[in-house]
Amino acid sequence: MNACVKIQPKTVKPMPTLEAHTLYSGSITAIDLDSHTWTIDHRIQAHCADSFLVKPNVGDIVSFIQRNDRYFIIQILQQSAVDTLNLISTKPILMSAPVIKIHAKDLLECLSLNRLSLICQHGALSMACTLIVSAEHMIQTVGQLALNARGLLKLNGKQQIITADEDVRIDGKRINMG
Repeated sequence: MNACVKIQPKTVKPMPTLEAHTLYSGSITAIDLDSHTWTIDHRIQAHCADSFLVKPNVGDIVSFIQRNDRYFIIQILQQSAVDTLNLISTKPILMSAPVIKIHAKDLLECLSLNRLSLICQHGALSMACTLIVSAEHMIQTVGQLALNARGLLKLNGKQQIITADEDVRIDGKRINMG
């Protein structure tokens, strides 16, 4: 005996149609950094797409799209004569990779208005000429500290305290106290 079971096909909902977006291009004519808007061709107010990190400057030729009565810059087609490539973001930036290297031929400057943290297992800081450290308060905690100077080692302070649980050793050809 053969039995046939009829299965009703599921009703497939059609995919919603995607809105058609037109790609435009124009020249940046003004910038309002307070509201993060760029004026294109003296008439269109646009924002940069969130994934857009290069800051457009006045004179740059950009491509942009319209989405729900808002315009978004998505690409710089040609930069005006600007010496600096300026990266911007209104959101935090996280770079994650097995190795990150930053090279600068003339100057590398890190600036934070709040906090700068360097955390690592091993570190090296090497200067060919001059290192200047300036702070209101400085606390160093180490297991052992060795300071070596080929020339003069000078410590100045209104008051100095040297304490040791065991021995304090001062050794030199001449020792002047007072």
